[in-house]
Amino acid sequence: MSPDKIRSALATDKTNLQNLHAAVRNASNQLTLDLVSGKDKSTITADQTALQIAQNNLLGEKVKLVQSLLANLSASQRTQAALFVTQRQALRQQQSQQRQALFQKFGGSAAGSTEQ
Repeated sequence: MSPDKIRSALATDKTNLQNLHAAVRNASNQLTLDLVSGKDKSTITADQTALQIAQNNLLGEKVKLVQSLLANLSASQRTQAALFVTQRQALRQQQSQQRQALFQKFGGSAAGSTEQ
């Protein structure tokens, strides 16, 4: 699949993806604000639910987009894509381990770190 075809597929869904990203950001910000301001449990629960829905909607749209892109790949291209993903995941794991070792070296803790 050519870069132009990928760009075209992304451009078609660009506004929708931007809106879904904004919904996740807004829901996350609202949850944070309500947590730090000491809102009641029912408000926090509603915020959590709103954030989960926004994240699920964004994930669903991303999956749909990727599935449409992958449907147009040849067997060889699909193999290359799988190899890329495997190598990318291995690299992320290695970086995570190095980050953890660095924190430990300097007496900190990388526990709970989700930075990628």
